[in-house]
Amino acid sequence: MCPFYWERDNDDLRQKLLEYVLSNIELKDKKLSYILNDPFRTIVETKKKALSGSNSNIWCE
Repeated sequence: MCPFYWERDNDDLRQKLLEYVLSNIELKDKKLSYILNDPFRTIVETKKKALSGSNSNIWCE
């Protein structure tokens, strides 16, 4: 894949990728809010737990 693929005119693919990763996307007063969809949410939550030291043997350190 070309490194500049995201910048090309392929709005449908871009929209599908964003919908796959995120839901409830809103822009209010220049602030973006969203919910991460699984498995991305699980990965982020697991990484946060690992960084906080709650489980030092976590797989994605």
